[in-house]
Amino acid sequence: MVDFAGALTPPPTHAPDTVREQLRELHTRRAQLVAMRADELKCQEQPGLGKVAAASLRRTSAGLTREITKLEVAADQLVDQSPALHHFRAVLLTTQGVGALTATAATLPELGQVSRQRIASLAGLAPFVYHSGQYKGQAHIRGGRLAVRQALYMAALSAMRCNPSLKPFAQRLTARGKPCHVVITAVMRKLLRHLNADLHRHPFVPLKTTQ
Repeated sequence: MVDFAGALTPPPTHAPDTVREQLRELHTRRAQLVAMRADELKCQEQPGLGKVAAASLRRTSAGLTREITKLEVAADQLVDQSPALHHFRAVLLTTQGVGALTATAATLPELGQVSRQRIASLAGLAPFVYHSGQYKGQAHIRGGRLAVRQALYMAALSAMRCNPSLKPFAQRLTARGKPCHVVITAVMRKLLRHLNADLHRHPFVPLKTTQ
């Protein structure tokens, strides 16, 4: 193992962070409830749905909304308790298109500390091309951290409407005939790299305690 590490010099992994792990759990649970609420809302659109069933679906949807809100509040409180995450969120919120949910859900401890290629790979947004002999396939993203991609997806949709840099970028890709999902993925990747650069320029500096 020592010889392996010495020969390949793999990048160091971050020690487990209790607050980040709790934050990840909150956002995982929120994503589950959001999916459940979407199913309930879809059921309400059934033609000929009876009043009793419709009322039950509305109550369930409202209950899920309340639970989702509680999880979002709990996530914000966790971030407020951590000076590092509080700084992390403040820097991310300066980018148009990034809201509080994205700023707390994009829990990549490596953000601002690794290269633009590495951060895209960690989030599962780096394009990989399948090669086999003379065959060269299309580039696809794979792997990475699902919760981060989910947060960036919503931020990318917003950035495509209001961000002065990403909006024209998306328009150029669309004008070139790129499919919608390809455009959104490219915006997500560019947004993540921008956030990585922002945190690199504005790192968290712990306050020194006086003895």
